[in-house]
Amino acid sequence: MQKITLIITEPIDPSSDMLRRRLIEAIGLNDCDGEIIPRIEFCDNVEVCSPQKLTVMAGIQTEYEQMEKKLRRLEADFGIVCRPSNLWSRELEELREPFRDAAERLSVLMTPVLIINGEVKSSGEVPNPCKLDEWIKSANC
Repeated sequence: MQKITLIITEPIDPSSDMLRRRLIEAIGLNDCDGEIIPRIEFCDNVEVCSPQKLTVMAGIQTEYEQMEKKLRRLEADFGIVCRPSNLWSRELEELREPFRDAAERLSVLMTPVLIINGEVKSSGEVPNPCKLDEWIKSANC
């Protein structure tokens, strides 16, 4: 049985929720040993950070404020009752780019982090469904 770990933020953000939904869809009804860790933690001596934590570590407050404003506008458009992944968009992913760059400079992983069989497959982004399916199949889940 293979192990799939998804490290996400709590409360869950749109990117983490979208990856979670895609992962559940990719796994389907398989008997994979799936584990979702809804908190920031350490993985193989590499720190895992949320965009909010990277804002402080890398001094990129303006970028965080822009991303938050975009999220608030989307929430207003969708109404209070919606899944975070309903707010996910390519535009939102583009706003996360400075955080991914900061994570790379600081040698940390950014949420959401997808680990399959102990190997980090994705950090700070939502991989496309085809890539996710490829990873799942290659893990023999």
